[in-house]
Amino acid sequence: LALFREGTQEGYKSYDWKDILTRKNAPQTQHNINVNGGTEKVKYFMSVGYLNQEGLYATKDINFSRYNFRSNISAKISKYLTADAQLSGHVQDKMAPYDDDTYIIHGITRMHPYYSPYANDEEGKHYGLTNFQNPLARSDADVSGYRKERKKLFNGVFSLKYDMPFIPGLSAKVLFSYLTKVEEFKTFAKEFKLYSYDKESGKYNTVFTGNSPSNLTRKDYTQEQNMLQFSLNYNRTFLDKHNVQALFLYEQREDLDDYLQAYRQFAIDALDQINSGSDKNKNNAGVASELANASFVGRINYDYASKYLFEFSFREDGSAKFYKNNRWGFFPSVSVGWRLSEESFIKNNTQIFDNLKIRASYGVMGDDQFLDSSGNPQVLPFQYQSVPLPLHYKAWSNAVKDNAWMLQFHRPGHRSAVPYNSPANPVFMRVCGIFNSGNNDVKRHFSGFLIIYDLFHNTSDQISLFFITYVWILQDIRNRTDLFQDFFCVRLLCLFFL
Repeated sequence: LALFREGTQEGYKSYDWKDILTRKNAPQTQHNINVNGGTEKVKYFMSVGYLNQEGLYATKDINFSRYNFRSNISAKISKYLTADAQLSGHVQDKMAPYDDDTYIIHGITRMHPYYSPYANDEEGKHYGLTNFQNPLARSDADVSGYRKERKKLFNGVFSLKYDMPFIPGLSAKVLFSYLTKVEEFKTFAKEFKLYSYDKESGKYNTVFTGNSPSNLTRKDYTQEQNMLQFSLNYNRTFLDKHNVQALFLYEQREDLDDYLQAYRQFAIDALDQINSGSDKNKNNAGVASELANASFVGRINYDYASKYLFEFSFREDGSAKFYKNNRWGFFPSVSVGWRLSEESFIKNNTQIFDNLKIRASYGVMGDDQFLDSSGNPQVLPFQYQSVPLPLHYKAWSNAVKDNAWMLQFHRPGHRSAVPYNSPANPVFMRVCGIFNSGNNDVKRHFSGFLIIYDLFHNTSDQISLFFITYVWILQDIRNRTDLFQDFFCVRLLCLFFL
C-alpha cells in the first residue's frame, strides 16, 4: 500500500481512467435569429439557427453541429388571390470514434487503476495486454478511426389560392412541393497497435493489433420528392341550418431514390479516400428507384343543424407499382350519423350527456404495399416486369370497412378518446378511454360506456372479422387522494375463412 501511495515505481502508479477518458463537461452553444412582420397584404417569418455540441471524450472526437433555416411568406396579390411560400432546410454533421460509445464507456469500468494508458508512460504508445484493449486508443479518431455523417435537407411548398367571387364559398388552390435529401456516411477503421515495454531491452513489443487491415466504407443516399395538387373547396351554410362542404382534388407525386456504397482496404491509411485504397477485396453496391402515384379525391359533407350528418367520399388511386391495365383502383366510402344529444327530448330533459352520437359507415380502402409480418413491402416498383408475382399482388388490394354502428356518450367535464386504425391492415387495435376531470368533490359517478361493433373484410386474404368491445369504467375516489379505476372490458373476436 505504501508503494501505491508513493506512486513512483513501475507497476505501483495509480491512474483514474474516468478522468483520463472524459471531460468534466460537454460544451454546447445554440443561436437563433427570428424575424417576422409585414403589412396587411404581405406577411413574413424568417428564422436561422446554429447548434454545436461537443462530447464528453477527452479526445474531443465526438461532436455534432447543425445549421437550419425556415421562411414563411404569405402575400395577398389581389382581393381574391393569395400566394404562400414555405421554405425550410438544414445541414448537420456528426462525428464519433469508430467504436461504439457503449464499448468505450464499458472499457472504462474494466480498467484496473494500475494499468497505464501508455506503455512506459510514453504518449503515442498505447499500453495493452493480450486480453485488454485500451479504451483511450478506441476513443481517439486519429488512432483507431472515425464515423462521420452529413445530412442535408431542403423542403419547399408553394401555393396559390383563389376565392371565386361569382360562386360564394368556392375556392380553387394549386400547390407544389419539392423535397430533396442527401445523406453521406463515411466510416474509417484505422489499424492500430497496443504495446508493452521491455525494460531490459528498452523495446516496445506489439501485443494487440486492432482494425486490421485499415478500411473505408462510403455510403451516399439521395432522395427527391415532388408533389403537385389541384383542388376545389366549397363551404357554405344555407338557411342557417344546412351546412355543405365539398372537396375535389387531383394529386400526383414522384419519388426518386439513389443509393451508392463503396468499400476499400488500405495498406497505407494516410489518406482516407476510396481511390487510395487497394483493389484487393474491394466491394461496391448501388441501387436506384423511381415511383409515381396519382389520385383523384372527392368528398361531400352535409349536416342539418349539426344534428343529422352525412358524408360521401371516394378515391381513384393509380400506382406505378402495377402493370398499366391494373394500375388504378376505386375506393368509395359513406357515413351517416345522428347526434341524439342535440335532440330536444334529450337536451331539455337530462344533463347526463353533452355528446351522444350514433354513426354508421361503410368504406373500401386500397393497399399497394402488401406488407409482410415484418412490415416490409412485398411489391416493389416495376417488379411486375421481371419477377412472377401471385395474382393478388398484381393489382390493388381492397379492404372493406363496415362500422355497422357505434354508440358513444360521455358526461360533461370528461374527455373520450377512441382512435381508429386503418382498415387496410388486418390487425385490430382498439383503444378506448374515459378520463376523469380531476374534480375531487365528485364522490361516485358513472364515468362512461362505449360499444363498438366492427366488421372487417380483406378480400386479398379472404378473412372476415367480427369484433365487439364493451367498456364500462367506474371511478371511485371516496377516501382516496388518487384516482381508482375499475376497468371492465369484454372482447368477442370471431374469425371466418370464406
